[in-house]
Amino acid sequence: MLRAEVRVSLGALDLDVAFETRSTTAVVGPNGAGKTTLLRALVGALPASGSIVLDDRTLLDSARGTSVPIERRRIAFATQRPLLFPHLDVRGNVEFARRHGAGRTTDLDLLVETFEVGSLLGRRVGALWAGEAQRVALVRALASSPRVVLLDEPFAAADVD
Repeated sequence: MLRAEVRVSLGALDLDVAFETRSTTAVVGPNGAGKTTLLRALVGALPASGSIVLDDRTLLDSARGTSVPIERRRIAFATQRPLLFPHLDVRGNVEFARRHGAGRTTDLDLLVETFEVGSLLGRRVGALWAGEAQRVALVRALASSPRVVLLDEPFAAADVD
């Protein structure tokens, strides 16, 4: 379960959101409504106040001064633009996520097969087409064994066969 009461002020945007979810949830709204801002606050990439609790673990409690660092939240975040490490090849990007994830065994073979990235493993990320990079970014996010996956239009440039 993810429970959040989040407040963020960013420029002209004053975001104040409260929700609780136990399953797949979509955040919808017009451009500029704060959807990406909310996701960035949940993952810990943007300063926020309020509280965020994932299962029984408090990730943010601004009243008590608690804020778990982004790398320890176990939340994967896949964005419109795949944020891959340019100095690593595809395999290196995926293995980095697995090594720095929860330490659980992730079935990388299944992820590679499902997202059809096996033929890309040896390629540098700068040589990937947009749709290929999107698929690699999703595999990398899932390879970290996250407790929650946040998706911010990750299929905007995905290949359609």
